[in-house]
Order: sequence, then structure tokens, then C-alpha cells
Amino acid sequence: GFSKALLGKNLLSVLTTESGRGSGTNLLIQNIKQFNVKKLVACHEFFFPFATYFCHSLPSTHLYRITLVEVETGVPINKVLAICHMDTSGIPADHISLRVLNLSPGQGEACHWMLETDLIWIDEGESMV
Repeated sequence: GFSKALLGKNLLSVLTTESGRGSGTNLLIQNIKQFNVKKLVACHEFFFPFATYFCHSLPSTHLYRITLVEVETGVPINKVLAICHMDTSGIPADHISLRVLNLSPGQGEACHWMLETDLIWIDEGESMV
């Protein structure tokens, strides 16, 4: 519905962070891959007794897939998604992301990790940079 209406009639792909797994140790960010997408739809789970998602799209959003690696061993622990909202003018002033960063809407960028329960819809025809 919403994702197809916003992204078009092409085939859509859904992406998510692999898992919530960590290592309990310091991690290193490696292999940062940026997706070359003009639009995306992010869906965040609401915690109800049934599956419910809040989906939205913001302009000027960059999407990345990042590998987290244990510093000591070099062992990959997880592949996670991160989103950077380059234009925060559409985010409400009282949103937690702006409060934590001490920003007003439109004042700067806001980047955050995506949980394994979050879904990111993109046009399958768009590729990674």
C-alpha cells in the first residue's frame, strides 16, 4: 500500500538489520556501503500485542549498511542499517532525535541505527554506490 504508492510500481525490496546481536565488547565500524536511493520508506514497529508498524518517508535521507566487527578478533558480529536524515525540517520539534542532538527542525542532520524489527523499503532497481 503506502510503500508502493510512494516508491512507484517497480519491484520493491525490504531491508533490515541482521539481528540485535552484539558482543559485549568494543566494536569497530567497517565496510560502510551507501545505497543510491532517492526515496525510501522506513517502518518502525509499535509494541502492541499484534504486529503494527508506523511507516514514513522523509526527504533527503541517506541509507547505509555497516558491518560491525570485534576490535580484538576482527570477527564480524552484525550487519546493521543506519539512516541519516539530511533535512530535519519535517521532524517535529519535540521528537526525541532532535532533543538528544539539541537541534531544532531544519537545523542539522540526524542519523540513527535501525533495529532488526525496523523495515526499510526501497526500489529494487536502485543500487548501492
